[in-house]
Amino acid sequence: MGRGSRLQEKRITLKRLGLGNLSTEVSKSRASVMGLRVTKAVKDYPNGTPVQISIDITRRKQKLRLDGIIKTVISLTCNRCGDPAAESIFSNFSLLLIDEHRRT
Repeated sequence: MGRGSRLQEKRITLKRLGLGNLSTEVSKSRASVMGLRVTKAVKDYPNGTPVQISIDITRRKQKLRLDGIIKTVISLTCNRCGDPAAESIFSNFSLLLIDEHRRT
């Protein structure tokens, strides 16, 4: 982490993100094998597919930079057999927010 930054980690579920239709026993099982867990503090415990979000937040003057990783497993339908198939999601992201109102 850089100067003036802090790391935030959150665990939620696909359902809490409005993606409950992508959560099945197949996705929950794969997430468990990958070490993704939902804690008792999460509203959907233990029924939801976990989503782990790690964000490094850095603030400098009127800029806020978010660098993070999102990890989860979604359940898609196999085109060949029609059964649910688990797809692991690992995505890095960066977002720069600038307070335009304070620049004047």
